[in-house]
Amino acid sequence: MAKKDTLIKLDEVFLYRPQTFEEIEQCLDELMQKGAVVIRFEKLDKNLKQRFLDNLCGATYVLDGEVKKLKDTDYLFVKSGVVVC
Repeated sequence: MAKKDTLIKLDEVFLYRPQTFEEIEQCLDELMQKGAVVIRFEKLDKNLKQRFLDNLCGATYVLDGEVKKLKDTDYLFVKSGVVVC
């Protein structure tokens, strides 16, 4: 549950399948603007996946949000005040 924030119900969550690190900016923008993003890391090598996770987890922390591992290659990132049902 969010602290004092207004809860936001999302109608859609964007799914990204990045292939290069340059796509991190688009994923971060989506997280900040829309409130949630799912990243599927199936096309990234182990080191690149870790760089993505480090950056997205840091951004999610700054936004007082949460990270949920959906399966081995899929993660959900949400900022504070967003509820995904």
